[in-house]
Parts: sequence; structure tokens; C-alpha cells
Amino acid sequence: MRRTQRTAKILSCLGRIVGARPVPGRSAWPATKALEKLDAFAGAGRCGRRPPALRGNVKQRPFISAPLRVLCTSAFFRHISAMQKLPRCFYDRDTVTVAHELLGKLLVHRTAAAERIGRIVEVEAYLGPHDLAAHSSKGLTERTKVMFGPPGYAYVYLIYGMHHCLNVVTEREGRGCAVLLRALEPVAQLPERTNGPALLTRALQIDRRFYGHDLLSDDLFIAADAVAAPIKIVKRPRIGVDYAGVWAKRRLRFYIKGNPFVSRR
Repeated sequence: MRRTQRTAKILSCLGRIVGARPVPGRSAWPATKALEKLDAFAGAGRCGRRPPALRGNVKQRPFISAPLRVLCTSAFFRHISAMQKLPRCFYDRDTVTVAHELLGKLLVHRTAAAERIGRIVEVEAYLGPHDLAAHSSKGLTERTKVMFGPPGYAYVYLIYGMHHCLNVVTEREGRGCAVLLRALEPVAQLPERTNGPALLTRALQIDRRFYGHDLLSDDLFIAADAVAAPIKIVKRPRIGVDYAGVWAKRRLRFYIKGNPFVSRR
């Protein structure tokens, strides 16, 4: 692939992420507009030298090597390119372990309009039928069947008839375990609040259509962030499970210490 074609492909991808608009009749994004958006989004001017102004007719020279070098060294490009989708085996482990290690990972929802990304900063672990706070404690039902399925699938349910919650199924098939995603730190295209399970699904446009969705897909998945900073994990009782007896006091809610996007301390 020629250099200009590679540049066009990168700008097209990143342009969609940050919300730049394509030129009518063209399949790619103009370098000036894409760089302008990326610079504003990623703070390239703060992280290093701003890209030089592009000269000449953009229609005749829409992509050049200098913008590609700027993109490859920008904080935003390093962040996006470092995302690694989590494999099935990540979820096929002890639920508490998975819950701990989901903190700091990136929840990604790709649509034709945008790529929405949030960093997971708060979760709750549900340990199976013996955990009286877990939906699976009611047994295998039409609602909970995905919880008893293979790991790495989305368990989305409705609460109060209006709010959706997103869970990640964990451990081997038949265990009935899952991790609830409670809060996200916005990374890309998330202008709405994300500090609560219903708020984050609304911001990422996740609803019952994603019940049983494979989290190894290309449109909704969780990814590792190679540039994430070390974290300290706080343990607290889960929220809204007073009905669960002794299980209500178990410290199975985990969040990143000091993160301002946690739903509750």
C-alpha cells in the first residue's frame, strides 16, 4: 500500500472517532480538518510541537507524510493504536479476579456514526446461584440464561422498566457468574454522564439489543489499554442489594481509588 493510501486510511479511521466530517463525494477525510479535530481532541499542541500549517490546494494534495508523523506521535493515536481486544480466556476465570482486572480496561462501542470509548473504573462481582444478590440465584430462566452460558458475552437487563445495565459473563459455562459495569471514565465521544450503570449504557447507546452479544465482536468489546497508569483498588459492599442477607455486606464492589467518575465512594 502506498504511503498516501496508508495515511488516508489512518485519517479516515481517526476522523470518524473524533467526529470530523468527510468531503462529499470522497471516501477519505481532508488532512487539514482531520488534524484540526485530532489536535483539539488529543491536545497535540500541549504534548508537543503543533503540526505546521498545510500549504497548497487540499484537493490536489490531501494527504502528506508530515501529518502521519504527527498522528503517530500524538497521545491520542498511541492510545487508540494500543488497544488490544480481550480474549475469551480473560473472562474464563474466577469472577473476582476478572472484576479486579476489568478496572482500567476500555469499553468500546463502534457504530457508523462514532466510536465511543470509556475506561472502566467501577464494577461489581456476582458469584453465581449461591450469591443471593445475583440474578442467577433464581435459577436458569429466560432472563438469566446468558449468565449460565459461555464467558465473554454481554448480559444486559432492564431495571425499573427504563434503565439498562451491562454485565460481562465470567467463568465456565453453567456457573451463572457475571461482573456488572458500574462506571466509566470518558475517553472518546462520551459527552454524557457515565458514573452509574444506567448512565453508562445510555451514553454508549447499549440496550437490550445487546443481550447475549459476543464481547469479542468488532462493534462492542472490551480492550486492554497498554498506556494505562497503575491503579489502586478499593473494595466496598455492592449497591442496592439489601435483600441479599449476609451477601449484602460482602465487599464485592471494586473501584479505582481517587477516580472522579466512580458512582459512589
